[in-house]
Amino acid sequence: MKKIALLLLSVIFLASCSVQEKVNVNLLTERLCQYDELFVINEFLSFSQENSNTVFFAYGEEKGFVMETRADGQGNTEKINLACTCTDKIDLFTQCVKSVISVYAPDEDGSEIMNELFADKQLNSGMLYYETKWYSYSARLSDDCLYFSVENRKLSPRSEVALSLKQNDIIEY
Repeated sequence: MKKIALLLLSVIFLASCSVQEKVNVNLLTERLCQYDELFVINEFLSFSQENSNTVFFAYGEEKGFVMETRADGQGNTEKINLACTCTDKIDLFTQCVKSVISVYAPDEDGSEIMNELFADKQLNSGMLYYETKWYSYSARLSDDCLYFSVENRKLSPRSEVALSLKQNDIIEY
């Protein structure tokens, strides 16, 4: 009887330890602030419109960071865009990006992603892209702005238009 009870408790315990993959913007910002104390969210400068949320925040002592999230129909965050006007603070921006990856995509190898996107940290080197099985990443470092994006492809799958011969597509001669 003790073995059965112990087995049931271990199954319940292991199930509760799983990572919650789907998060809304409130849970995401809460987790970011818990994970990295440099995140200081300005709740008075947060805006929502339909499936888009915009949050202004300071990272460390630097202000000028903005995060825009896009949600699916159930309110789950499917894409995150980060931007910063502090172009002289590339190291601080990449530290912020690594924290976002660690919180939003905890199963991903953040170091590998950072090496692919920000290896040389050169301004105006164009858009950089990196994809894993479930996430798409992009980044741009320019003189005007630092930009990063991550998209969960489980929540926003790519769709292809199927070929069809609708009635208005058929041309008769």
